[in-house]
Amino acid sequence: MKKKEVPLFKKISKRGRSVKYDYSSFLNTSTRYVVLENFDESNYASIRSTLTRWKKINNIEGKFEYDFYPENEEQPKRVVIWRVNGK
Repeated sequence: MKKKEVPLFKKISKRGRSVKYDYSSFLNTSTRYVVLENFDESNYASIRSTLTRWKKINNIEGKFEYDFYPENEEQPKRVVIWRVNGK
């Protein structure tokens, strides 16, 4: 008789949107900024709306500012999101 592996748990398909921007660092109140690499000004609307939705879901208050840095020899293009104030 041949042995057959059987999973312990039923495999569940992942649904919903995949995570494009990671704001989880802002859950720590001491975090002042988050860096998103390989994004630029053209992604501003998407970044802003996603951050607004994420803030609402996680009950985060305060204002955030965005700095955009172009690509250069040392680093790729990036967006830095700063926590201005809030909890």
